[in-house]
Formats: sequence, structure tokens, C-alpha cells
Amino acid sequence: MVVSVDTNDPLVLKKYVEANHQRGQALISQNRGERVPVQVTFARPIPIADVKAMVEKTSFQVTSFLLVGYSTISQQRGFHVQFNSLDGDIPDREIMDPATGDELVFSGIMALQGEVKAAEDGLGYWLSNDQVYLVDTTKLEALNLAASRHSKETANKQIEVSLPTPFWELDW
Repeated sequence: MVVSVDTNDPLVLKKYVEANHQRGQALISQNRGERVPVQVTFARPIPIADVKAMVEKTSFQVTSFLLVGYSTISQQRGFHVQFNSLDGDIPDREIMDPATGDELVFSGIMALQGEVKAAEDGLGYWLSNDQVYLVDTTKLEALNLAASRHSKETANKQIEVSLPTPFWELDW
């Protein structure tokens, strides 16, 4: 399932961010102690050590993350996605063109996906963090809608939900 949002339209993006904030607050107020899937997009690249500390503080279970940075030659922005936790090796650069020696030097983490407890010390921390641009909780809503509207088709199946992250639209 692919969630499509026109992240190029500032008004649409603002409404999407606000809707996710409200949904996140509602999940906290229900406080059933359950873990919920989220995608966090930072307002700017955050150093890996800082993100690791936030993840540890909130018991966030990371399943993937996105590093961003700049080319050493053209200064163009680029990214690298890793599909694992923050516990493994995380590169600080990546060769873009061996012929020219152009490398992508990472500035930090711009987005992460995973699960966090729907409580003030989990999801609430991310929602109130000034370094965070968007805490996207749409995946849970999409899965719930699919299960209620298409129960026969989704029964006993793992549904993947792809969410947009507006990191390209941010000034980093």
C-alpha cells in the first residue's frame, strides 16, 4: 500500500503534518501501552550519536533509517537508506563515482522508521521534540482501514505501507 501526499504543496504538507500530530496525540490519550509504527522525519540532519540517544531514551525500535549528505565535488544533496537498526555499522561517507573520487559525505540522519510505545515517554517525546518535523503515524491508520474494509483480503497477510517523507522539501 502506498500513501501519496503532494509534499511539494506547502498547504497539503502542512495539513498532513497537523493530521499526523493530532493522530499521534489521540494514540497517546488512548494509552493502551501498545507499540505503534511511526516514521520520523527530522527538520534537519541530526548526528548519529544524538539520534541513538533519542532512540534509547524512548525505546524506539528502528527498522530503517535515512542518512543525508552532500557530494564532495558537486555539493549536490544525496541520501543513503539502511534497513536495520542503528546498532550496526553506519557509514560516514559513500563513493559516488570512483573515476572522479566524488563521495557523498553524510551530515546525519534525516528520517527513521520503526515502532515506539504510544505513551508520553515514547511517541509523546517525538511529537514534542523541536528537532522533529513530522512524526508520521499514517501506517497504523492505513493498516486499520485495510483490515476493517477489506478483512477477507488482508486476513493473515503482512501488509507493507510505504509513506512519503518530505525531507527533500526541507531546508537542510
